[in-house]
Amino acid sequence: MKTPLLYGFGITFVTGAITLIAQLLGYWNDPEKLLMGLAIGMVCTLAALTTGIVLGTRRARAEHGPGEFTYGNAYKNGIMIALFAAIAGILFNFLFFKFLVPDFAATQVEWMRSLMEKMNAPPDKIEEAVESMRAKGTLAAQLRSGFVSTVVLGAIISLITSAIIKRKALEPPLA
Repeated sequence: MKTPLLYGFGITFVTGAITLIAQLLGYWNDPEKLLMGLAIGMVCTLAALTTGIVLGTRRARAEHGPGEFTYGNAYKNGIMIALFAAIAGILFNFLFFKFLVPDFAATQVEWMRSLMEKMNAPPDKIEEAVESMRAKGTLAAQLRSGFVSTVVLGAIISLITSAIIKRKALEPPLA
């Protein structure tokens, strides 16, 4: 349990550091830069989650010893890493969105309004989309979305990496 916890927190630390750097560069406050900030965040999160799951599962396999390390063992370890990253991510995201970027929902709304205006959407459709986004842009919704996406993405990554990281026993078992 120690290895998944360590690597899960490591993933959150790395993605948190990248998020804070993006914040300092203005990617979370400026509607004009928001799309690029979200893209950078998604790519970095995918890279950190994949790296953390692979390294953590390989470490768990090494700690397991020379015996068989099944697909199930590898998958369970990858899921646990993703789950701990998601739990730690809730704490980081709460602090980030509550205290560092409390107006993030407003930035999202302004970005969407600008995009829809550039696409010549009718004003009533713009207002409808804005109200919908405001309703869905609560802190609780952001935390829930981050948790669920981390767990789901971690499960998919673990499905793939477990097939590569599993290991058969070095010697056949005694009958």
